[in-house]
Amino acid sequence: MNDELPQGWINTCISDIATTQSGGTPSTIRRDYWEGGDVPWINSGALKDAIISSPSTCITRLGLENSSAKVFPRKTVVIALTGATTGRVGLLNFATSTNQSVTGILPSSAFVPEYLFYYLRLARDAVLAQVIGSAQPHINKQIVDELQIPISPIEEQQRIVNKLKGLLEKVDESQERLAKIPTFLKRFRQSVLVIACRGDLVKEKAKIVLLGDLEPKIQTGPFGSSLHKSDYIRAGVPIVNPMHIVSGRIVPSENTTVSNGTYQRLQSYALKKGDVIIARRGEMGRCAVVDSKSEGFLCGTGSLFVRINENIVDPNYLQLIISSPTTVAFLLERSVGTTMANLNQDILKDVEFPLPSVSIQRRIVTMVHKWFDMADKVEARYQKAQAQVDKLTLSILAKAFRGELVPQDPNDEPASKLLEKIKKANRA
Repeated sequence: MNDELPQGWINTCISDIATTQSGGTPSTIRRDYWEGGDVPWINSGALKDAIISSPSTCITRLGLENSSAKVFPRKTVVIALTGATTGRVGLLNFATSTNQSVTGILPSSAFVPEYLFYYLRLARDAVLAQVIGSAQPHINKQIVDELQIPISPIEEQQRIVNKLKGLLEKVDESQERLAKIPTFLKRFRQSVLVIACRGDLVKEKAKIVLLGDLEPKIQTGPFGSSLHKSDYIRAGVPIVNPMHIVSGRIVPSENTTVSNGTYQRLQSYALKKGDVIIARRGEMGRCAVVDSKSEGFLCGTGSLFVRINENIVDPNYLQLIISSPTTVAFLLERSVGTTMANLNQDILKDVEFPLPSVSIQRRIVTMVHKWFDMADKVEARYQKAQAQVDKLTLSILAKAFRGELVPQDPNDEPASKLLEKIKKANRA
């Protein structure tokens, strides 16, 4: 392995260059361990492969003294041991205590902490390859201690760190700019819907109607007494619950289906082509038009559907109306329920919207889809750019720890000498 490293570099393990300690959590039932505390404290959720500049919360001095929590100094490298952030790292910009899911790595004073921080960002896949357990995957202090790291001369460490700071700041700036695009696209799509549903995309003035005035059939899905989760089978007739309505499309699940016998019993809830199925729980305005592929599916317990005369209202136009920000705001204001919004037929009948001729409705739908297609293309380009930027960070880090980012200086003291000094200091 050493033969693959640049001249003057050496491979070693974390325990040879640093000491590691895990944190702890004061008892949560002791209010005096938490309330009014002034000791910074972080949990594993704070570790996002970045410098940590603020605590998750604070604990009291009493809480610190009566738990395994300990204070790590500024410049400590911290790594998450469990949960979704396993292997994520951070560099402390202030002294703080941590919970037991975080291990602090305190490099020797003869070592550049940022060098270790950047290397652990690169090494996350190697760390995750050693996770223990399946129900709650985790790593432990021993895995951290034994992790291999390529060590460069101390002077080169600083050169690498300085170079990485500059390059990764530019990458971060690119990521910040990219991160604004999804919000922009969401607002764009909402604006298109608002304009379309006000009738501003066409010159024809349309009368304002209530959905209930058009005498639609509105059918609420079967209640729990008619359809239980125990009725679900695999690979039967699909049920359409709110979770199966995704971005204006019906996306069935093989695990949420019923047998032919149950289907026959609940046939009055079967969907027909042109129906608009709507989520009646949770996210208001979540809806889709039933097409030939989803015809015959069953409306689920958490949904309802609208069947209307297509000579009066084009289903795709109605879908735009129901999903528009104006209608969503109305439904949220009128919906019932304390923990989750619930839509009912009476509320839906009171939805107000302009009703031009069917030909104009279809023209509006075509124009909206054209704008949405354009937004979809921008989103695809964004996702591609985001993936490239994500790869760029790892590419830069990999280049740094292959010794290719900054020039080597033959006058630098070899890393083997540095390691000897660190071990000698540790023995003293």
